[in-house]
Amino acid sequence: MNAVDHILIAVPDIEAAAATMRERYGLATILPGGSPFPGVANAVIPLGPPAYIELVSATDPSATPEAAAIDRAAAGGGRLFTWVIEPIDLGTVATRLAIQPDGEPGAGWQTLGGVRSDRPFFIRYSRLRGDRVAGWLKRYEEIQHPAQPGGFTFLEVGGDEADVRDWVGEIDVPLRFIGGEPRLAGVGIDSPAGEIVLRELVSGA
Repeated sequence: MNAVDHILIAVPDIEAAAATMRERYGLATILPGGSPFPGVANAVIPLGPPAYIELVSATDPSATPEAAAIDRAAAGGGRLFTWVIEPIDLGTVATRLAIQPDGEPGAGWQTLGGVRSDRPFFIRYSRLRGDRVAGWLKRYEEIQHPAQPGGFTFLEVGGDEADVRDWVGEIDVPLRFIGGEPRLAGVGIDSPAGEIVLRELVSGA
């Protein structure tokens, strides 16, 4: 089954957001981060391997459409931005949706569907999901999360349910539909102390 790989949270300041995520939710961030594409900086919060949260911030909103969209989303102090699916076979998804992947095979990863706030995109890594677990487990252990998070327990999404399901196909995380604007509106994460729930603003979820 297709797997929810990670979610993106748009924030105005990554270090400040990392502090909030630790203080409010017990989730620790690996700092410093990198740059997933021009005009954007990132940092990651490892969850139950190999799932993770990616904090993204626009360093140059004019550099790319993605940077501009992330900058707009972060303007209110930070919000859930989008989610990412690792399909069993990206080629099958490309054929089904009649969209070509971005990036070259074997170059680390390929994506499909564009980085947008109104729908998830798909990703294929050059390394298999199982092979990445060991690396993510090491990061998870080193970061020493106070909350000891596991994997995603649910995704709360806006938009038309039929449209969303047609786009994403079968995935391994339950979806809760709330209607309204197409968006990622909430995320559940398993932990020993109970479910961690992130909604809308990082500063006030």
